Amino acid sequence: MTSTRVKRYFRYQAVDVNGLAAVRDIFNSKDGFDIPWKYTLRYPAEDIEVSLFADLQSVVVTKGNPKRCKISVKSSGGRYGCFDAISSDYISVEYYSKKIDPSTQIDKVQKALSLHPPSAPD
Repeated sequence: MTSTRVKRYFRYQAVDVNGLAAVRDIFNSKDGFDIPWKYTLRYPAEDIEVSLFADLQSVVVTKGNPKRCKISVKSSGGRYGCFDAISSDYISVEYYSKKIDPSTQIDKVQKALSLHPPSAPD
C-alpha cells in the first residue's frame, strides 16, 4: 500500500475526556505510535500541553473538560494522526499511513464521537 494522507472536517462540538480516550484508542489500535503523543487542552485563560494520557486525565480532574483540544502523534516510521478541535468552527481529523487505510481510521473516529460533516443538517 502506498502512503496515503486523508483529512476531513466536521462541525465543531465539545469533546470530553472519554471522547479523547476514544480517539487515542482508535489511532493506536493497529498502527501503534512509538513517539510520545501531544495533547493540547485549551481553557479560557491558558493552554496546557501534556504527552501522557494520565497527565491529561489529571488536568481534566483539576480544571474540568477543556473548551478546545487537540491530539497529535507521529511515529519514527512516518505515520501521523491528528484530531484537532482547537478551532471554534470545525473539528479536523487527519491520518497518514502506509499500513492502514486512513479513511477507515477517520470513519472510526467519526462514529465514536458522532461527528457530522459541516454540510449535514441539524
